Amino acid sequence: MDEYTDLKEYIVALTRGKLLMCNVCKIEFPNEVEFKTHVIGQNHGKLFQCEICSRQFSKSSTLKNHLHMHFIPKPFACRQCELQFQTKHILEDHESKAHGMKSFECSICKKKLARHQSLRDHKLIHTNVRPHKCEICGKCFLRANSLRTHMTVHSADLPFACDLCPAKFKRSSVLKTHKLTHTDVRRFECDICKHRFHLKGALKHHVLAHYGIRPYKCEDCGKRYRRSWGLKVHRYRHTGVKRFECDFCKLRFIVKAKLANHIYTHTGEKPYKCDICGRQYGERYQLKAHKCTALPSNSLKCKPT
Repeated sequence: MDEYTDLKEYIVALTRGKLLMCNVCKIEFPNEVEFKTHVIGQNHGKLFQCEICSRQFSKSSTLKNHLHMHFIPKPFACRQCELQFQTKHILEDHESKAHGMKSFECSICKKKLARHQSLRDHKLIHTNVRPHKCEICGKCFLRANSLRTHMTVHSADLPFACDLCPAKFKRSSVLKTHKLTHTDVRRFECDICKHRFHLKGALKHHVLAHYGIRPYKCEDCGKRYRRSWGLKVHRYRHTGVKRFECDFCKLRFIVKAKLANHIYTHTGEKPYKCDICGRQYGERYQLKAHKCTALPSNSLKCKPT
């Protein structure tokens, strides 16, 4: 319908007193079709209200869809608040958000997670898929945020320094974990030999030693390691790259931990202390060797000083 026809129809309706007016915006329409189209298409402060829950909608079609939802069976009830839901997925999402319940179980390792998306991310751990690759060193990661965190490794900036030893870190969380090694708190105990550890991860790798399990294998020579960092250090030996330089004597090291221990030879510090006799050492392996003398089966028992 062109503008002339619209105007003619409007004038006829006006002269006959049959104009239809929108009560909200006061616009007049010459016929019922245009009037209904306007009312349905315009948002007049949520005109259409549900008689069941009083929720309001801008379109009648949206209200119709909403009304349909009230009559769909909701067989899945929340165990905490008894709210009911149409699907198990919606129920589980509600329980995790509202009540902190972990209802999403990994079918492989049985670990439970709070959200469906978290479960999907977790399952990637059981695959060899690592889609996020570092363009500098080629290392691949499961998640984009893990890659972003990794990229800080290639920066020389180490802003978080330990006040108990020369160690420095890129993240405050790593420094916090490191500081536990300077305390006497050893919360994690091995069920096999009763040896205790500062960190849960250290206990996990210790248990692997009891069973002779070395899951990390070098693809070049076949040598295996209990820890991922052990394999990482080993790979640097294949390349011969010594990235860590001593500020005192310019000697270079493949591993940052070796550099840290080397620095103690310049400063005279001995941060590794025996918790039995109090003797102190500049390197961790020296303390470990000393503690071997404290085993009950050894005649050279470590005694308090």
